[in-house]
Amino acid sequence: DTNAPMLSFTVSKGWLYAQTSTAAPTLNGDPYCFLACMSLPCPRDATNVSLQLPGGSVSNLTLAYSGHLTLPDCGYTSLSAYEAVYPAGNYTFNVQAVASNEQVTVNFPSSLDQPPAPHLNNYPACQTINPAQPFLLGWDPLTGGTAADCVYAEIYGGVFNTPGLCESGALNGTATSVTIPAGTLQPNKQYSGCVTFYHYQLLTNSAARLLLTYRASTTEFSLATVSGVSPLVITNYAWSSGGVFRFEVACTNGQP
Repeated sequence: DTNAPMLSFTVSKGWLYAQTSTAAPTLNGDPYCFLACMSLPCPRDATNVSLQLPGGSVSNLTLAYSGHLTLPDCGYTSLSAYEAVYPAGNYTFNVQAVASNEQVTVNFPSSLDQPPAPHLNNYPACQTINPAQPFLLGWDPLTGGTAADCVYAEIYGGVFNTPGLCESGALNGTATSVTIPAGTLQPNKQYSGCVTFYHYQLLTNSAARLLLTYRASTTEFSLATVSGVSPLVITNYAWSSGGVFRFEVACTNGQP
């Protein structure tokens, strides 16, 4: 957007969990992931963007899509090894261009703690969803969560999601559920989704730069729908002689 010349620089660390029952989520096989990214509004003539880690090593960001460059490094199984490579400290983006270069430092604070794993509190209901009715996806509260934190929920495949981190309408850290509207899911189908808790820090160091750091914990899970059934319909309701209230219920035969 040529009318929004803000550059954004992000440094983030995430843990990935899986929930397969009512029990607490467990860490996935390769749960620890680092992600640095930069959004570069057009028109800009950057020729290369690299990131220098606190330890001094340098890696290039790659173009994920127009105007957005990323440096993902996932698949760590050892937390100590992961934290050694990506400690708290200064991460320096070097933006190179033909006319001039720019250097931006993003501090990943040691005070930014890792959120707990999100835990669905209605997992059994998630396996027998009636797609014809709204469904409330619920999770345990983010411990100590405030309006300064963020919660994100998604059903993969572009089916459903809440606004993302820092987007208008995003769920804050006090949210414990979200309603999936009726008709969003299809009958007799399996889905995968996630809920993510964020602790984050958002800063602007000038009118043209936005700096974001966060720690996130994501829990992935499955959902399943059943055959769509018609809702119960109350008909022919009226007072009859003798002060008796009468009504009929119309529904599919055998429907609970």
